[in-house]
Amino acid sequence: MRRYIALLRAEVERQATLMRRYWANEFSFALTVYIVFLMIVLMGGAMSGQTVPDEMKASALVGMLMWQLAMGCVGVLGWSYFNEAATGTLEHLYLSPLGVTPVFLARSAVDFVRSVVVMLFSGALAMLTMGIRLHLPPLELAVILPLAVAGTYGFGFLLAALTLTVKRTQAVMQLIQFFFLFFSGSVMPLEQMHWTIRAFGQTLPLSAGVVALRKVTIEGARLWDLGDLLIQMTLTSALWLVVGVAVYTVADRRARQKGSIGQY
Repeated sequence: MRRYIALLRAEVERQATLMRRYWANEFSFALTVYIVFLMIVLMGGAMSGQTVPDEMKASALVGMLMWQLAMGCVGVLGWSYFNEAATGTLEHLYLSPLGVTPVFLARSAVDFVRSVVVMLFSGALAMLTMGIRLHLPPLELAVILPLAVAGTYGFGFLLAALTLTVKRTQAVMQLIQFFFLFFSGSVMPLEQMHWTIRAFGQTLPLSAGVVALRKVTIEGARLWDLGDLLIQMTLTSALWLVVGVAVYTVADRRARQKGSIGQY
């Protein structure tokens, strides 16, 4: 147990060092999400010829923030594997006494906290400049946020498996970002989309979380009002986690057998 605690502490120190040294990168990502949100609001107003209601602004903001958090969770596995492979340090992680999987699990847990901090910065900036007011109950947020994005780690494992297999996956990772943006209901609620897209989108781990967070932050719903959504989040997250881990395990075993982990 002490070894895992030491691993978690090392990842916390690593993440703190990265954020301190490369704070401009974190600030740029937060600012990018804010700018995209502004573009969505301004384009919506320009197309309708009317002022965008505050409720629609709040709905768009919540969706963008959930997408931002999910992309941080997906990227910690997908981009980490790619960067480690590109710099030639991936095989070093495989030589760790604890193994590569615990290392990335600890990294994912620490990175979730970092992603929440960056998300809060983007949200605060949008709320201050656009006059948006959201309910932020701590209990509901503490339950919804990790449960909603847990399944996105399954996509992270899928990207890690793809990186082990084909090495170069930058375009796939960028495609995943837009995939979640449009099919999870982050930009436009799934209820307003065609039933085929709505049915597909509801299988994604983020979709129910977006709806639940909108109900809590905009409508003031409480945790006990979200029974069906909590069940849906649990099932979809568990499904994608199982699929992602299973595919990654097979890819990892084949990469070890072929001896291609250190090749890039």
